Amino acid sequence: MWCRHCKQDVPAVAPATDGAVHCARCHGTLDQPAFATGVSDAGVGLDQESRRTAEPQKLLAGLDDAYRLDDMRRTIRGAQRRAGNAPRMLRFDPPELFVEQARVEPPVAESSKQRVDQPIRDSHRPTQWAAWALALAGAMGLGAGLGLMFWSLTEARPELWDWGVGATLGGQGLLIIGLVQLIAGLWNSSRTANNTLRGVHQELRRLGRTTESLLGANSSTAANFYADLARGASPEMLLANLKGQVDALSSYVTRD
Repeated sequence: MWCRHCKQDVPAVAPATDGAVHCARCHGTLDQPAFATGVSDAGVGLDQESRRTAEPQKLLAGLDDAYRLDDMRRTIRGAQRRAGNAPRMLRFDPPELFVEQARVEPPVAESSKQRVDQPIRDSHRPTQWAAWALALAGAMGLGAGLGLMFWSLTEARPELWDWGVGATLGGQGLLIIGLVQLIAGLWNSSRTANNTLRGVHQELRRLGRTTESLLGANSSTAANFYADLARGASPEMLLANLKGQVDALSSYVTRD
């Protein structure tokens, strides 16, 4: 039977001199259920009319409370078994979002990340302008060189051929350098956008975990726990629900 002094199930002892039931550990008086009645030594007559000791509604309510207490006791015993060699005592803390506190990132890492990303973001624009200028200059040089070479062939002016070849080669070189710079700038921009999207995804996941933890803490009942377990809820929500049940049990034990 449950002893409210020892806070656990203990064997019941009934002395011969007293009809009350006592605890085997602390020898305190145990609270007997409403439906438990003592049996006299003379026995019960077969023709004696059975008497009702309690209302059926009260008996059903007491059984429901007893089932809930048994579920909570099994949860606490499972937590004690998982504790290993720790002292056999329970610690009841006030409700808190312990799941989210374990995942809070340090502000130093966040500030260092911002310091690293800021120069890269500021240096993108000058690099892009220089790449576009080189590409345009190379295209203009290539066009001018081809024009001089065509003019030299059509007008029979061989002195313009050398100028046309030099302008064509120089324009090709500048155009290649500008295109390479543009490709590198596009790659850096895509990498920055990918990092930004990854950070947004992490923030959304953190927000989802916070919401599930709040829902589990607010609806901490055995029925909601098994319903969430059946629909495949996240472990954070299930842990928050269990912690809410343990907190409710601690408040119940404190009131008792």
